[in-house]
Amino acid sequence: MQRGRLVNQLAQDAFNKVCDKLESTCERGLYTLQDFSDMMCEILQNQGDENVYSVKHIKRQLEKNMENMFFAEFLGRKNDCVFSRFLQSFR
Repeated sequence: MQRGRLVNQLAQDAFNKVCDKLESTCERGLYTLQDFSDMMCEILQNQGDENVYSVKHIKRQLEKNMENMFFAEFLGRKNDCVFSRFLQSFR
């Protein structure tokens, strides 16, 4: 028996697509959790807002699934998603 909330497959698929995009493009810039949510909205156009994860849920999912990512505040922007390899470029 599975515990917790049922997985919304549309939302999970959109989440995975955004994760793939972030992993391939994050070295070119920083993304906030709100940017992540906006990207999910683009993918899920006309599918309904209930299929887009909240910013809080996105952060929990990223913390759980992306071990090379952490969150920081840069230039007053909160909740920037940062990959460790992005920071290595500043050395």
